[in-house]
Amino acid sequence: MPIGSIRAFISYSGPVDLQQMATIQSDDKFMKFFVNTVARALIGTKDWKNSHEIRQASLPNYITVNFPPTYITDGNAFSFQEQGMALVEKLQSLNIPVESLFYKDVEKEIVHEYQFDYSLDEAKESLQQTIDFIDEQLKR
Repeated sequence: MPIGSIRAFISYSGPVDLQQMATIQSDDKFMKFFVNTVARALIGTKDWKNSHEIRQASLPNYITVNFPPTYITDGNAFSFQEQGMALVEKLQSLNIPVESLFYKDVEKEIVHEYQFDYSLDEAKESLQQTIDFIDEQLKR
């Protein structure tokens, strides 16, 4: 695909670094189940932690200065917020335009994929930021 053919990237609560998921240590049985279920679904094998595909499915391994402007968000519960924030740092280090919305320091539990529950003010905020981001990218 020619450079510039993808004009923007949006990540809504997505796992963007499956290699990082393989290192998650948790005593929470639900979190272990959640991580394993997501990783197995994405990689396609029970032994996903040792698969060749795990590196291929880890976006930070492939980010260059040619990566498109990005909008990324996630909740603070049962989420991939840490991966998203690490991706923001990587993009910023390469001077790639990035906008983000996270709830790291918020006491309220904002769950994974909160963006699709429009009864939440946070989802409405994310939607408006997404619309603004897309509008800005279309002007480029």
